[in-house]
Amino acid sequence: MRSPGEFAAGAIPGAVNIPVDELRDRLADVPEGELVVHCAVGLRGHIAARILAAHGRRARNLDGGYRTWTAGTASGAAQTA
Repeated sequence: MRSPGEFAAGAIPGAVNIPVDELRDRLADVPEGELVVHCAVGLRGHIAARILAAHGRRARNLDGGYRTWTAGTASGAAQTA
């Protein structure tokens, strides 16, 4: 849900980037299954989760976005599955 420049500057491993303003036109590109969406801080992720829900998809927004994730990994708090 981030801009191409934001995504190029850093991304969560395994993330697929579809900017929120392209989401409605690219729903076929959205991976199957339950989704966790994120942007830089949460607003675009919230919008994306609502768009996806309106199209019958299960999606949650990562509260605080990429900034929160990077802060967690820097502190050693985040773990990968």
